[in-house]
Amino acid sequence: MPPGILYAASAYVLWGLFPLYFSHLAAVAAPEVLVHRIVWSLVFVLGLLAGGATGAGCCRRCASPRCWARSWSARCCCRATG
Repeated sequence: MPPGILYAASAYVLWGLFPLYFSHLAAVAAPEVLVHRIVWSLVFVLGLLAGGATGAGCCRRCASPRCWARSWSARCCCRATG
């Protein structure tokens, strides 16, 4: 099975489960959610750094002017519509 089909199916399943998640989250205070997001993001990034993920591949890919132009145009389109 192509990985794209698996990714799409996973996205649809998660999208369907989000209402269940948000209904349970309504009883939690916003600052507590914010602190959890900050702490777990820090744990995730530290895990990536400890695992040797330096981001060198991303830097090589986005070093080209074409990549920067696409990124800039997408950013402008998002700002215009949002």
